[in-house]
Amino acid sequence: MKSKLLLVIAIVFCFGTAHAQYENTTGDKQQANQKNQPKKAVSPLSKIYVGGNIGGGWSNTSAYFEISPIVGYRVTSALDVGTRLTYIYSNYTYYGVKTSYHDMGTSIFARYHFLKMLFLHAEFEALSTQYYPAGINDGKSRRWVPG
Repeated sequence: MKSKLLLVIAIVFCFGTAHAQYENTTGDKQQANQKNQPKKAVSPLSKIYVGGNIGGGWSNTSAYFEISPIVGYRVTSALDVGTRLTYIYSNYTYYGVKTSYHDMGTSIFARYHFLKMLFLHAEFEALSTQYYPAGINDGKSRRWVPG
């Protein structure tokens, strides 16, 4: 039952994108009318977009879950900037010892669209990660890791 539910969720996220195309069947008349009409002002809110990532996996000895929502802003038709939040949960069983980690952080990014379907993406991320310091057996510590 659980595997069927996960399969349905995976299918929804993999195929949840829709694309549409418009075909001008009226010829040049519509293009001439568009040139004569004044351009509408673009609202700053219409330049904001949201998205992100949800992922995970599991095996006999480990499990992993990540959620990373993003918020972006289209500065120009070719340049986007934005931010991302990240939360990662993972657990492992290593020689009978169970360990779990909660990592979280944020990032900023910029995207340059150089072709219609391709863009360059640059991002700086800082994650607060849990780890076991050498020589300390009774607990975890945290550190910020840039990436």
